[in-house]
Amino acid sequence: MKRNSYLDYLKGMSMMLVTYGHCNIPGGGVIGLFHMPLFFFISGYLFHEYELKSFVKKKICSLYVPFVLYEIFFLCCRNIFFKIHFYCKE
Repeated sequence: MKRNSYLDYLKGMSMMLVTYGHCNIPGGGVIGLFHMPLFFFISGYLFHEYELKSFVKKKICSLYVPFVLYEIFFLCCRNIFFKIHFYCKE
């Protein structure tokens, strides 16, 4: 699929508007009315549904599994520290 330079420019402009809209600069309120819908519309237009299954699988393996493992590790550490009175609820 050939890249559409118009959409690339529009994505770049919407990213700049998102950044500008989150700053406390005069005129940011007006930009806040359309900067996020524009960004989501462009992202949704460029999304390929046939890649959804591999995308979700990749994200689960790269983000969710390490998160769960770290949470289990820190929960065990918290319980051990609580048991030896190194950590208290108060």
